Amino acid sequence: MMDNYSEQIVKKRINPAKFTFLILYFVFAFIFILLTVYLSQFFDWMIPVALLIIGFGCYGGWYLWSHKGIEYEYIVVQGEMTVDKIIGMKKRKRMLKFDVKSVDMLGKLSEKPADFDEKQFKDCVYHATDYTESENTYYAALHDIYSKKHCLLYFAPNEKTLETMKPFLKRELKVKIFGK
Repeated sequence: MMDNYSEQIVKKRINPAKFTFLILYFVFAFIFILLTVYLSQFFDWMIPVALLIIGFGCYGGWYLWSHKGIEYEYIVVQGEMTVDKIIGMKKRKRMLKFDVKSVDMLGKLSEKPADFDEKQFKDCVYHATDYTESENTYYAALHDIYSKKHCLLYFAPNEKTLETMKPFLKRELKVKIFGK
């Protein structure tokens, strides 16, 4: 039997609001550190406070900067798909794992049915894509192996990922996505 394997990384772009917050953090942290260093010249008790503020300010800046980059990794192996969230190219968190055969609905988000309701999935909705409104964004209703829940996944698979999923999809989904 032929090996079915696909791996795809989707980088999430930093949105303008987060970028603005990051810049404002650095500006205010810099001003606050300068202010405490200046005040520590006049009050001896401010020296340890200034050192703490410098330490926390630097740690907070490092933490925010190192966690700004988010990527999603889709891996399909022999009909089983895992979706991982990679934060700052260091920390990996498994979002969900499912059998491709358990996918009940699959399609481009722009072509979703009119009666499609995200609310039926309650607290089991995963966004593993950069932009939900993108033309390449797909939705999938599936059964998560870990949580044992019926979940909704928004993701942006490339052609290879879709082709690797194809042999394991239900017949009606194959026809809908790929044609004959």
